[in-house]
Amino acid sequence: MTRDQENELFQHLVRQPRFAEWVQEQLDDQTKVLWVNPNIEQLHKAQGAVAAYRLMLDKLAAAKAA
Repeated sequence: MTRDQENELFQHLVRQPRFAEWVQEQLDDQTKVLWVNPNIEQLHKAQGAVAAYRLMLDKLAAAKAA
């Protein structure tokens, strides 16, 4: 996917408030795993998921600001 296509996608997704809510819920769930999970493998998965959801929220915020 090109950068322009990605921007177009997030321009569309920012108009779907339920998507942003879902991403935030997923981020919150994965953040909880970071706080309470002693399993290193699950901790690493949660770290990756948190990074991905934060990136999506940042892209949604940028699309909203544009």
